[in-house]
Amino acid sequence: MNKYQMRKYSDEEDRALITEWFRDKHDVVLTPGGHYDVDLEGDEYDIEISHLSFEDVWYQYEKEGRFRIEIRKRNHYWDGTYNKTHTTHFVVLNKKANQFLLYPQDLIMEYTNNEVELGYLKKLGFNLKERTFMCIPFDAGKDIIKKYDI
Repeated sequence: MNKYQMRKYSDEEDRALITEWFRDKHDVVLTPGGHYDVDLEGDEYDIEISHLSFEDVWYQYEKEGRFRIEIRKRNHYWDGTYNKTHTTHFVVLNKKANQFLLYPQDLIMEYTNNEVELGYLKKLGFNLKERTFMCIPFDAGKDIIKKYDI
């Protein structure tokens, strides 16, 4: 997904897919958040979602040696303030939306200040904020972050 596709992307289908999965697999009720708010809200926890253009997100992150989350999402949900009153887990979907990774908030908070800039995204027109990510070392997350097929 390029910069312009990313900005135009509607996540309504992603929200519906993840809502249905949590309801069917874990009997958890999630409702859509606002357009500029967390994606899904629940009584026990919220879910923030990203949809990436990789066929297999796990394989991509294994190859990179790190799991990652867009820094802008950290600044909203795992900033040390918001997360004190809201537990927010992170879901990243693959290109076909038939697989996702689930990051628990506790692990995210351990690595909240671990950042990396992906320089190759500069050539694609992404600004510094858009090409900077919070990262979790692959070895630290591989037994905690869960991969699910939909």
